[in-house]
Amino acid sequence: MYKLRSQAGLVLTVTTSLPSGGTPVDTVLTLFDANGNELYQTGSMTGNSDSQFQITLPSHGTYYLGVSGGPNYYYDPNTPGSGYIGGQGDYSINIRVDKPVNAPVGGGGQHIQQVTGHAVWHHQIGSQSGGQQLIDQVSINAWLDASGAAHGTMTWTEVNHAVGDTGGGNGQSKGLPWALRVDTLIIVGNLVHVEGVVVRSGQNPASIGTRVSWDIVVNATGPDILNGELVDGGNFTIH
Repeated sequence: MYKLRSQAGLVLTVTTSLPSGGTPVDTVLTLFDANGNELYQTGSMTGNSDSQFQITLPSHGTYYLGVSGGPNYYYDPNTPGSGYIGGQGDYSINIRVDKPVNAPVGGGGQHIQQVTGHAVWHHQIGSQSGGQQLIDQVSINAWLDASGAAHGTMTWTEVNHAVGDTGGGNGQSKGLPWALRVDTLIIVGNLVHVEGVVVRSGQNPASIGTRVSWDIVVNATGPDILNGELVDGGNFTIH
């Protein structure tokens, strides 16, 4: 477990890799807030110790980063010994916290208008062999430069529930990462429209290169709205 402190709006990038001569393992990366609530999770399914995520940190304060061996996705950082017996192996880790303009994917340019944030959003997107497909975490770090060009990334994670899995345990695959390179950003008042090209698509490589759009309503006094539905936690900010 790694502890870090950050200001709100900075971009956290975490990458694990297989060190020379090491034993490979499926690495699972889980980000928690100061109270141990899960904010984000992703896991390598390649067996090569190579997981990565990027997220805009939603608030100033303390965060904890857990690294476990797959399939140990479900554990409580406040309860010693919780979770499953995961794989064992070696990994190297790189942890970076950058200003948003230095985000490594999505281009450059001094930002004039910007949208950042992270939300929990339990939204069903389809079914798979009778089970459910959900999106449960969404993050954005996108901006317009002085020429009006859009840059940045939008990321989300997908959860697949198998048939009869109502408790979120057996048969659930969690933390399948998707990433969008933003090329269109329209901000009108508190309304945001985002479009771009998928550059990472969980377990669906055929989706790479497809276009996806999102619509955000930033509410000052209540939950934000993402694609017409209230988010369950977190928030987005227009700078």
